[in-house]
Amino acid sequence: MTFPSPEEELPDTFRTFWLVLVDPVIGLVATGLMLLRRRWPVPVAVVTTLLTAVSIFAAGAQSIVLVSLATRRRWREIVPVTALSVLVSLVNTRVVYPEREPLPLWVEAVLTALIIIVTVAIGYAIGSRRALVASWVDRARSAEAEQSARVAQAQTAERSRIAREMPAVLAHR
Repeated sequence: MTFPSPEEELPDTFRTFWLVLVDPVIGLVATGLMLLRRRWPVPVAVVTTLLTAVSIFAAGAQSIVLVSLATRRRWREIVPVTALSVLVSLVNTRVVYPEREPLPLWVEAVLTALIIIVTVAIGYAIGSRRALVASWVDRARSAEAEQSARVAQAQTAERSRIAREMPAVLAHR
C-alpha cells in the first residue's frame, strides 16, 4: 500500500468540504452512538472505532466508548477492539489526514498503542473499582442480614426462657 505524497493530496475544496461539513457530522453520529454503548457495547465500540478512520471528531466519542467497554473487564472484547483502534488510528493519520513529514510508522504505532492502552487501563480500573464497591455492598448486606438473624434468634431465646420461667413465678405467688 502506498501513501499519497503531499503533491498528490486531495484538492483543497474537497478537503475543506470534508473538514468543515462531513467530519463534524460523522463526529455527531459517533456521539449519538455513544448513548447506546451500554446496551450494545461491542458493536458500538467497533462502529465508533471504524468511524474514527475517517473522522477526527469521532475520536472523543470513541475514547469514551472504549473506556466504557473496558469497564466490563472482558479481555476477549477489549483486545480486538484495542487492536482495531490502533490500526484505524494509523489509517487516519497515514491515509485520510496525512502529514507532510510523518513520524516513522513503527514510532507512530507504538505511541498510538500506548495512548490506547492507557485509555483501556483507565476503563479497566474503573470497572475494578465498581466491582470492589459492589462486593463491599454485598458484604454489608449479608452482615446486616446475619445481625438481624442473630437479633431474632436472641429474641426467640429470651421469649422461650421467659415462657419456661412463667409457671414457676406464677406458682410461687
